[in-house]
Amino acid sequence: MICVCLLALSVMGCSSKASTNPKDYVGEYIYQPTNSSPGKSASVVILKPDFTALEIRFFKGTGQVETTQAKWYLTHTTGENVVIGNFSHPVEGSRSEIKLGINDDLGQYYEKIQ
Repeated sequence: MICVCLLALSVMGCSSKASTNPKDYVGEYIYQPTNSSPGKSASVVILKPDFTALEIRFFKGTGQVETTQAKWYLTHTTGENVVIGNFSHPVEGSRSEIKLGINDDLGQYYEKIQ
């Protein structure tokens, strides 16, 4: 009986849940579209401790750089979601290995790098 309980606890511990602490989400995230050639464009999102988010998009072909700033916050629904402006990103992972979902069907997400 004890072995079964320990096995159940170890299996449950293997799947890490997303943090409910907004401080864990502060940092830099990077995304490179899967439907573009490598190096053609890139997007970086920086979540700041004051709950502002800065998105920087670079388009190599044109040299154009776009920046936007918005508020961000964490919601607790069926899972954790980081909302940046009007867009909700479902959270995968926890602590330093965080991914903010963009499009699950296409496997697109921002990944925390710092």
